Amino acid sequence: ALRYDENLVGRASPGEGIEPQVDLTNIDTTGTVSRRHAKIGKDDSSIFIEDLGSSNGTRLNGQSLRPGMQSPLTDGDQLIFGDVVFTIQIIKPR
Repeated sequence: ALRYDENLVGRASPGEGIEPQVDLTNIDTTGTVSRRHAKIGKDDSSIFIEDLGSSNGTRLNGQSLRPGMQSPLTDGDQLIFGDVVFTIQIIKPR
């Protein structure tokens, strides 16, 4: 669940002060996720993904994202951070 308007996706590095809201440290077994890999943002009407210049890139439905460009997310989209694969599930508040 996204708790904040901007949610850092990456690997934790407490010594560097990096504590992502979406921490992939434990599931990134191949080390392909950057510490500051991407950002998932939300506002009142939409959710978006933005690659933050990661080493191994972010892909949305098979398409590589350009760093710094925001792309909208919809229910069922596939996101890949390095080698880690997710499917987006959007649940509307009741």
